[in-house]
Amino acid sequence: MKKKKRYPAEVLTSREIEALLEPCGKEKWTVRRNYALIVLFWLTGLRISEALALRPCDMDKERGIDRMGG
Repeated sequence: MKKKKRYPAEVLTSREIEALLEPCGKEKWTVRRNYALIVLFWLTGLRISEALALRPCDMDKERGIDRMGG
């Protein structure tokens, strides 16, 4: 079996995060969703697979954290 090539994690700067968030608006649900996902990844450090596995019961809306460790 061929080994997968691994790449080191790259931490984005605040400027890079702002550049990702800038095109996200608030008019459509899809851009609000994209904004929320970017912020979720940024603030929690979740991997994509972890974020996709989240369920509504994993979130604590009152405290503003996820129950998976954030």
